[in-house]
Amino acid sequence: MSPVPIEVLTREDIEKLVEKKLKQLLSEMEISKKITELEFSIAKLKDDIAKLSIKEAVAGEPEPVAAALTRDLGQRADLLQIGTTSDSVTLKPKGYLGAQDFRAVSEIVRSMADSGPRREECSSSENAADSIRDF
Repeated sequence: MSPVPIEVLTREDIEKLVEKKLKQLLSEMEISKKITELEFSIAKLKDDIAKLSIKEAVAGEPEPVAAALTRDLGQRADLLQIGTTSDSVTLKPKGYLGAQDFRAVSEIVRSMADSGPRREECSSSENAADSIRDF
């Protein structure tokens, strides 16, 4: 057997190596952060394009809640199973949504709840916002 050479590092050498690795990790984290921001921007742009491409409801006729949700959700509607009853709308994810999609869906649902009940669409005295908030 031949002896294996061992490299002895000084404290300064170790500090330089650690500093180099930390800088590398920080730069990779920045890139990851930028990628996440870009992915979120792309998803938002896709949603905006989808909203623009969907024809508006006929004036004078109230838009059903499920149709409004589908329109507002854009491509994210494909990630959800949307069920309706006479007095509520249920949204169930078909799979894991991820933080960005979940946040976007939650914001859309909250905005629908904040807009208040639509009398033409609510068959009971229950507030539509309460139904949507159960999501």
